[in-house]
Formats: sequence, C-alpha cells, structure tokens
Amino acid sequence: MPTSKVAFFSPPGSRADYMIEQAPQDIELVIVDPALSDEEKASLIRDVEAVISMDLSVDLLKQAPNVKLIQTLSAGYDRLDLEAIGELGVPVANNGGANAIAVSEHTIAMMISLSGKLWHQYDITMKQRKWKSGLEGMKILEITDKTVGIVGMGRIGKQVAKRLKGFDTRTLFYDVVDVPDDVQKELNIEPMEFDELLRESDIVT
Repeated sequence: MPTSKVAFFSPPGSRADYMIEQAPQDIELVIVDPALSDEEKASLIRDVEAVISMDLSVDLLKQAPNVKLIQTLSAGYDRLDLEAIGELGVPVANNGGANAIAVSEHTIAMMISLSGKLWHQYDITMKQRKWKSGLEGMKILEITDKTVGIVGMGRIGKQVAKRLKGFDTRTLFYDVVDVPDDVQKELNIEPMEFDELLRESDIVT
C-alpha cells in the first residue's frame, strides 16, 4: 500500500515504465510529461512529497507545498534555481558519479577505437564489403606509451586515469581544484597547465 507520492518528470515510454517497475511498493510514482502545460503539471504534483526532475521551475514548486526533496538523475543541476529553491526550504540532491565507471570505460573504448581506426575498418569490411589485407595506407596506433591529457580530475576523470594505468600511458591532468599528492601518486598522473597539456598530449579527454 503506497504511503508516499513521488513525481517523476519524463515522457511516457520505456524509461517511465522502468521507473514504475522499480519503485518500492510503498511509493506511488506519478509520471509527469514535460510536454504538459504548467497547469496540468501543477495538478499532478500538488500533493507529492518528492520530485525527480532536472528542470523544475520555482513557480511550479510553489504549487506543491508538500515537496521535501528534489532529486536529479544527473550530476549537474544548472537548470535548477538552487537559490530560490533553497529559500523554499527544499533540498536538492544530484546523482554525481553514478555513471562514472560506464563513462570512463566508454572513454577508453573510444581512445582504442579511434587510435586503431576500428570504425574505419568496420566500414570497409562490413558496410562496403571490401576485404583489405595488410595495413598499407592505414596508420594504426596504440594508446600504450601515448600521452593522455585529462581535463578535469573529478569522479569520471579519476576513473579514466585508473584504467589508463593498465595501458602504460603518460597521463597528464588539468583541474581548477587541487588534487592531493597521494591521489596523484596512486593514479600515476601529472598536473599541468591547460595550454601545456594540449601541447603535450596525443589524446585529450
């Protein structure tokens, strides 16, 4: 028996259906289509206790006096007016780092794919149906022993650096925030100014 109502801003479809399936039994999940008018949205969220959304206007929030939390599904919350929401006494929680491993693995995969021209080879052999033996005219590189520059040593940057250790790269980084020496040593990364990082790096991410 549901004891709490939570609004999830999402168009109808597989994502909304998945959230409904995953919701605990004591939560009634209300799907709010962002395409609806403000009046329709207000009527749906009037008595909810929490909102899952990356974009919620303060005017709309004022019409939902029971809201105790706004949860985003992203690391960023730049589309929310945090100051105005804070004045209403509603905390905002983000989802920082939840996809850091997946993004870092994809980043490494892209480095390997682009360096090895895997997409080009796939296009020739699979799409064009042209078998090409040998490597003539194809400059295929490895990422091993290359210099990789990481701009931003946050959650994702750290996960990328961690995985690059297995490829014996020289890994540089630039960040506006100081990274502790022990973290630099653990990840085998070198701090560098942004312009110098661009000059030194074979790959920048």
